[in-house]
Amino acid sequence: MILVYVTFPDAVQAKRISEILLQKKLVACAVQMPVQSSYWWQGEIAEDDEIVVLFKSRADLQPQIEKAIEAEHPYDVPCIITMQAQANAAYLDWINQETAQ
Repeated sequence: MILVYVTFPDAVQAKRISEILLQKKLVACAVQMPVQSSYWWQGEIAEDDEIVVLFKSRADLQPQIEKAIEAEHPYDVPCIITMQAQANAAYLDWINQETAQ
């Protein structure tokens, strides 16, 4: 199982790309959370309200997930961080059932 952490400029973009990934069965779940981000951008510290989406999926789908996000994401440099994760057997079974085989 993987968790894919991605930041978006607003809830509209987060929901739009989440729906694309869900429709393509690349992810089983997309959890959206509002955050305040501070970061370096073009030589200055920037601060923005953003939406973090935590996508839940299978490790073998990671390249397709990343490619789909990059194709649709509005940022010049999208944040796409993939983490290996473990979960209870029933949850893993659900992820496997709900993603593309």
